[in-house]
Order: sequence, then C-alpha cells, then structure tokens
Amino acid sequence: MKEHIQKYQNYVDLFIIDTPSENYGGTGKVFNWNMLKNIKNVKFLIAGGLNIENIQQLEKLQLGQAGYDIASGIETNNFKNFNKMAQILTFIKGGYMISENSNRS
Repeated sequence: MKEHIQKYQNYVDLFIIDTPSENYGGTGKVFNWNMLKNIKNVKFLIAGGLNIENIQQLEKLQLGQAGYDIASGIETNNFKNFNKMAQILTFIKGGYMISENSNRS
C-alpha cells in the first residue's frame, strides 16, 4: 500500500482507504486497520463498513486519519438513518453517546 500512496501523493489532497474490491464503489466491509499504522505524514480517510462500534475501535487505535467515509454504516433498510448518523457525529465531536434505543423528543 505504501508504494501506491507514494505514487499518487503529489496528485491528491486526501486519500480514501477502503476495503479492496474488484467493483467500483464500496463493499460495506471492514478491513485490517492495523495495516494503516505505517502511514505517516499523509492525510487519509478510512472507509469500509464503518458504524458507531467500529469507529469507536478505530479511535482507540489512533491511526492519524483525517476522518471517516461513512455510507452503509448509517443505513437501515437501504435508507440513511438519522439516529445512526447523529450517534457517530456526537461521538466524533466528543459529546455524549446517544443510545440507539433512546427516545428523543
């Protein structure tokens, strides 16, 4: 992966690192995030099946990512779920956790 990053580093502002796939677009599947520990001085987003639980795990790894590319992880029945989106945003911004089962009025 490091050679791919070096090849394109002068041509992009930010990399999106996602689960490898033969198809275009995301797979909705996570990958081994430990492979990102060797990326230094490069701005990148992490993608690949991200939801609140694995974003909490990623934060503990302190990989130096600039952020997350989230799509399927905030969906319910193929529609974006406001509560899932709010949970992730609240966590990332350092706020309190919102239970998925909480009653918000």
